[in-house]
Amino acid sequence: MIQIRIAGDNPQERGKLFEKAIRSLLERQGYTDIELNRADRGYELDFSATYKRSEIIGECKAYEKRKIGPRDIHIFFSKFTLERRHNKYIKGEFYSLSPLSGGSSGAEAVLNQIKKEDNVPFVVHTPEEIVDQLIKAGLLQKDSNLDSIKDIKEELKSIVDQIGLVTDKKFHVEEDIVLEYFMDEYYWIGLVTEYDKDKKYFLILDSKGEIPKDNKSLGEMLKEQDKLFENMQYLPQKDLNLDSKKLLSVIMRLDKGNRWKSIFQETISILENQHDYTTIASIFGQLGGYDEKKLYEYAEDVGRRIWSSHTVDEVDPQITKGLCEFAKAGYVRLGDDEKVKELSALIDEIDEATKERDELDIEKE
Repeated sequence: MIQIRIAGDNPQERGKLFEKAIRSLLERQGYTDIELNRADRGYELDFSATYKRSEIIGECKAYEKRKIGPRDIHIFFSKFTLERRHNKYIKGEFYSLSPLSGGSSGAEAVLNQIKKEDNVPFVVHTPEEIVDQLIKAGLLQKDSNLDSIKDIKEELKSIVDQIGLVTDKKFHVEEDIVLEYFMDEYYWIGLVTEYDKDKKYFLILDSKGEIPKDNKSLGEMLKEQDKLFENMQYLPQKDLNLDSKKLLSVIMRLDKGNRWKSIFQETISILENQHDYTTIASIFGQLGGYDEKKLYEYAEDVGRRIWSSHTVDEVDPQITKGLCEFAKAGYVRLGDDEKVKELSALIDEIDEATKERDELDIEKE
């Protein structure tokens, strides 16, 4: 099952944000003259728009805790009927974040009764249909090999398995998957349970199905904006106790396909979130015999990130220098002269900053 959630402080804000999200979808689909909250005939419409000279009106319901009831359908259908007095070709589009209530007196029964009328252009879009539209419109998984909700679920499970491997923990990914609209972007969220422990976690992927670079801060902000996550921990957690030798032995046992590289990257990511740069340097230091360009690129990336976000007093410069020297040695073996030149300049910069710090320390003494 798929849930679509809107991150907001209250129902009114979530409703407005949902309307904004649907507007973006309509724009991608080629609709024009989109107007939100039209109220010129004694009642309000969440939106109206034009597509190839056909006019549509719409309703957006961002319910979190209840299904769409028959009254919700009746109210919008009444507006739709009134609008048809002015334009008999107008179409009605009802977008809902929750499913329709069933039963003989539920919303499904009301919708089925409406559909019995010939050629009534009145449609209700459920969460699954909205996701399909977002994918087709390129708002989800664009330039990605992940083409369906099933692919996203498998990707979430694969990443959680990798985290479990490097942390020696066993996790279960829940069947339900969440698509969160947050800060004008879409994020896939997996709900995770740790086996034999009453602990709940969540893992964030961006719209392409990748872990975003700012995943830790996103996780913290999301916990503040959506109560679904307030009692969960973000995965990977910042308090994991990781040992460099144990991690390295795990990595070395893996096959040398793409899987071991992604697990290695996840390992370094966890350590980086913990600011455990000494362990990072230790792991890279034990990989000198590897001739993998991806490792050199990742060592360079981590080294540059540490160097740009910390002062010489906060992090031992030798850690950053060690990562850069590891990458430089690899690029030398690969014959990448441009990269060797760039890293040589960065290493000189680190040495110069270290020298200046040491001279200041001597003056203070």
